[in-house]
Amino acid sequence: MFGSDFDARGAGVVPSGWVTYDGKEKRVGGADTYSLGCRILQMTGAVRDFNHALYIRNTSGAAPEGYAKYGSAESQTPLALQQGRHLVRFMTCNWNCVQQPVKFVLRNNGTNAVVATKTVVPTCNIGNNAANDFSGATQVNMEVDVPQTAQYALEFYTADAAWADAMIANVSVFRIKDATAVSTIDREPGAVDYYDLSGRKTVSTAKGIVIRKSADGKGRKVVMP
Repeated sequence: MFGSDFDARGAGVVPSGWVTYDGKEKRVGGADTYSLGCRILQMTGAVRDFNHALYIRNTSGAAPEGYAKYGSAESQTPLALQQGRHLVRFMTCNWNCVQQPVKFVLRNNGTNAVVATKTVVPTCNIGNNAANDFSGATQVNMEVDVPQTAQYALEFYTADAAWADAMIANVSVFRIKDATAVSTIDREPGAVDYYDLSGRKTVSTAKGIVIRKSADGKGRKVVMP
């Protein structure tokens, strides 16, 4: 979703559309030559899980936490989402620090209401220090019900501690249109058979609880909307 911003602006900058805060200074995307604080880090020298990532950190340990926001009214970059279910994906890891939590928030710009939130502790801490993992990242997949068509913001927060940091990459938001794609267990394309609880094959997707047969032949109970 934001790969073009990352690639075009390169390492060391804040991409257009983002607002970042590192505990000392707030910056709006589009500016460059930031040697410290929140910025793009470019992964070079070896194969990594991503080539570019948005690095955010909290230098002071005081609230508010170090953060990055995309689609906020402040950045004047709208993120328009339609009413319905969406799949949010991103990759995250820590950088040159002990693993610390990263919080994601989806917020309605107009009402300021929090639509969804998720906190994860990355399994990997990568960086240039020999004590760090050289590669690795935690893939986050979450389904979100967007209550109304409006403008929203994607927000990422570090832990509220001095020198807490995180890297965010490969951010994407998909609207789920196909009712058969509700489960995150099996999203690969292909034929899907449905059975009711008595084992009879159904002609079409039923409401309630059904058994879903995937390509591997395993049956999975799925609650359909």
